[in-house]
Amino acid sequence: MTEISADELQQIAELIASLPSNALLARCRTEEQINEWHNYRKNHLLLAEGWRAEFIVCQGDPIGDALEKGEISKHRHDLLKQRVTLYKYQWALVKEANKYVAELHSAIYSLLSKVARRLLPDGFETEYPFQSAFELFAETLREEVDGSLAWCLEPYYEVPVKKWREATELLRENIEKGDAGGIYPELKKTEVQKLKNKLVWSKLGFSWLGVTLLVCQFVALRAPQLRKKLTDFNREFAEYCKVGVRASRKVAGFAWNKGKTVPASKAGGVYREPE
Repeated sequence: MTEISADELQQIAELIASLPSNALLARCRTEEQINEWHNYRKNHLLLAEGWRAEFIVCQGDPIGDALEKGEISKHRHDLLKQRVTLYKYQWALVKEANKYVAELHSAIYSLLSKVARRLLPDGFETEYPFQSAFELFAETLREEVDGSLAWCLEPYYEVPVKKWREATELLRENIEKGDAGGIYPELKKTEVQKLKNKLVWSKLGFSWLGVTLLVCQFVALRAPQLRKKLTDFNREFAEYCKVGVRASRKVAGFAWNKGKTVPASKAGGVYREPE
């Protein structure tokens, strides 16, 4: 894949270490919310150290060291290691795709406004908001990290781990069926509905990474460089999905309720305050 410059490597390390956003900590009110923010930041500081060790100083293994010291679990170790690798390929993809996303910004608005208008953020139809590929990449990371942390700030938010695990397996299977050009096969209506049910469609929001991948589907056949970056990203993302599914097999569903976590009821699907 294309070499990443020293400046880009350092910028990415600093970006990772800055997540989640400090603004979200200011919105945390309960002890559990504050602890959640600090757990996220601790993970991303370790991710940043892993990135530096892998791609900047090219020595050491801080994520492996954390496992040996008992600071993280084996599943957490595997997720973080795979995430470091995935970020490398995500940056390569976004760097190549940014010019196409900018060109097709208006066309994407027209398409999504017809099929998924609720997912579009206010102002999407105006000027393309990013001045560089790095700004787009940074936004895809912030959306992912800040978006999942923000669940704990909702008055009530269910986290259906089993459904999301099953949805991840469906996504991985579809990605792995993609052709050599990185194009995903078209899902049958029943498959689309099954995926929506597992993802809990009403919970999905707008995603710049999603928009980028959508643009790549349109452009990859006529852009060999982008096609290569897309197939590389798809391969690493499918691997990350596998790791995530393994790590979540013994994780039970729960909900955030007024800043506190509430475990899933044994009755299924109902979240109650512990008695």
